[in-house]
Amino acid sequence: MAYTTINPYNGKLLAQFETLTDQQLEQKLAAAAQCYLSWKNKTYAQRASIIAKAGELMHSRFDELARKVTLEMGKRINEARAK
Repeated sequence: MAYTTINPYNGKLLAQFETLTDQQLEQKLAAAAQCYLSWKNKTYAQRASIIAKAGELMHSRFDELARKVTLEMGKRINEARAK
């Protein structure tokens, strides 16, 4: 069974994601655990740099992300763009 993203306004399918196998899920959980171990050993300055870069990436995709929020959650576009 696939997971789906549905537009709440018109019921149209936006995206479909296949269910992970148990092995795939275990691999992803192991990767997440490894990331956590790496992250917890980073300094505050290193973490701040990474978070700042993530913010820059999100800002560069501002309109695209606002549109996704609008389509997936039914928010008005101006609400999705709110700063």
